[in-house]
Amino acid sequence: MERALGCWRRIARESGRIELYVKVSDRRRVEANDAVREVHDAGVAVRLFDERGGRARFGACVGSSDGAIVWAAREAHKGGEQVCGLTPDGREGDYRSTDLDPMLAPAEPEELREWVRRDRLEWIEAGTTTEILIGPTGWVAQRRRQRIWWRTLEEPARILAKRVTTQWEPGSNELLKVSIESGTAKIALLPDGAAPIVAALAARGGEELPTSWVLTDEPSHPEGLVGGRFDDAGFPTKTDSGGCLCRRSFRDPPEMRPTNQVLRSTDTEMSPRVAGIASRARVIPLGPEDWVVELDLPHGEKRWFRGEPAHLAQACCATFGAPRVTADGPIVPGIIVDTQRLSG
Repeated sequence: MERALGCWRRIARESGRIELYVKVSDRRRVEANDAVREVHDAGVAVRLFDERGGRARFGACVGSSDGAIVWAAREAHKGGEQVCGLTPDGREGDYRSTDLDPMLAPAEPEELREWVRRDRLEWIEAGTTTEILIGPTGWVAQRRRQRIWWRTLEEPARILAKRVTTQWEPGSNELLKVSIESGTAKIALLPDGAAPIVAALAARGGEELPTSWVLTDEPSHPEGLVGGRFDDAGFPTKTDSGGCLCRRSFRDPPEMRPTNQVLRSTDTEMSPRVAGIASRARVIPLGPEDWVVELDLPHGEKRWFRGEPAHLAQACCATFGAPRVTADGPIVPGIIVDTQRLSG
């Protein structure tokens, strides 16, 4: 952190009001064939603030060295992309804020191999990500997250994820309980299949959501893969505030969007009867009122449905199971979709 702060000071003397964002991630992956991959990712971004218009110029660069920081600042200074210029006002240079998961030693390769064998996984990956944000007056906010991802081999194949705060250990691979039977048009979307549908409907302002659903945005959710006590521009966060300034990666400037969307409902079924299970879903907008929904079924089978967003909301007839963290971020239960309603 001190090196980044020293570099920020040198650039700020020449460029004026700047913000420096540094992100470093170290991950270890073990695959079913025992191959081990060590992954190191790092990137920096600079926002150069316009005193007059509330906007900023933006530059980014791969790496975290002084040279990478200087390059990102140069890109912003010479007329980089115009982006949001929001930053906390009135914050003194000695302000410090931290949101650090307890630091764990890296997961050992043999430990990861054991989980691959035990849980029949295609691969497992564990890693630590650290972010440092230095504001225009020199204030500093620092966040650390430790997460683990894994992909199952057994059908339906799923990518699962978990935030780690005490010890490296993947979560449960247990499927939510459903009863498969013929004669019904209903399909069970596992949480990873439900997440994109919830996010897509919520992005329309919430008017499409079923009345039995309660959707909140909880940046500081203890199981959330992203977010925390402050957002990616340094503002304090709070539940259901309408979104936070978030960065999809270091290459992207902060934009207002949800962090950890959490879905709770009053229409939960214990063991729903369905025709099949979908492990993943994608919403493909062809127009504002014209969507295609693609569902991944077992054994590589796919199904597509086309209709209006309102039809999709109406087709979500119930939920099942407790909300679970998904690899895409939302924390949601499974959803029962009546495919007969998808086309209106």
